[in-house]
Amino acid sequence: MELTLLRDKKDRGYAMERKIKVWETVETVTVLSSDRTGVYRVVWHRTEGPAEEFDVTPAEGDTVEEAIAKDLKTRMGP
Repeated sequence: MELTLLRDKKDRGYAMERKIKVWETVETVTVLSSDRTGVYRVVWHRTEGPAEEFDVTPAEGDTVEEAIAKDLKTRMGP
């Protein structure tokens, strides 16, 4: 699967940094890119441990932030 860098109106590449509340903590992630099928490449900047890069595909009706929060809850566990 080929991912393309997100583009702004002037066709410049960029990454979107987001603060996302997961359980009782606020995690920092950077959305690096997306592809035409709606898959987003995300880097999770852990507060403890190394950064982790993964793909997220939002379910129908979910925002990118909601999809990332659900994925992080699964990765972090209870």
